Amino acid sequence: PTGAYEGGGGGAIHMSTNEPQTTDLGLSAPTFFNCAFRSNVAGGNTTAWGGAVVHLNDAGRLAPDYVNCVFVSNQADTWGGAVANFTRVIAPPSYTPELEPRFTNCTFTFNVASGRGGAFYNDGFISMGSEVLNQTVVNSILFNNLSPEGTEVYTMGGNTTFSYSLILFSGGSSGWDAAIGTDGGHNIDTSPSFVNAG
Repeated sequence: PTGAYEGGGGGAIHMSTNEPQTTDLGLSAPTFFNCAFRSNVAGGNTTAWGGAVVHLNDAGRLAPDYVNCVFVSNQADTWGGAVANFTRVIAPPSYTPELEPRFTNCTFTFNVASGRGGAFYNDGFISMGSEVLNQTVVNSILFNNLSPEGTEVYTMGGNTTFSYSLILFSGGSSGWDAAIGTDGGHNIDTSPSFVNAG
């Protein structure tokens, strides 16, 4: 995207839903298996969010699922080197809005955000007394991502639960840093000892 607010980010995927779409079509729940998101760039404007993927929920229902995926060397000029999550609700709809991304057996490394959130940037919203953004990360690795604020994860709002995962600078479950999200248990903070296959 080249315009000041054109595009809205997502170097590989820009995924959005809103109230009219959900009213007509119901829950949107795409699934990605065994995918590699590599060297994507979200840049060129002030909404350059999500180097690989942006999830934008404007009072809709969106639940993307990523299994066995790798996010490596993606870059965002603003927020979310790999993934950016945004929610908002201007007028409450007749249903409960939801943004519920799930990442299982995924690896995030060498992603860069020039603003916030080397791997993830999360911005939730409270609608009708409930949080719209509820993200789950299971059996995954977040390591060696880079950002001035939130090297691995930056959270403005919303709920992200990590379990059975390796997250650099998280402290692991024994010394968990609550700024990252919710500790679902069995998390560690150490090197994954990646080996160069080349």
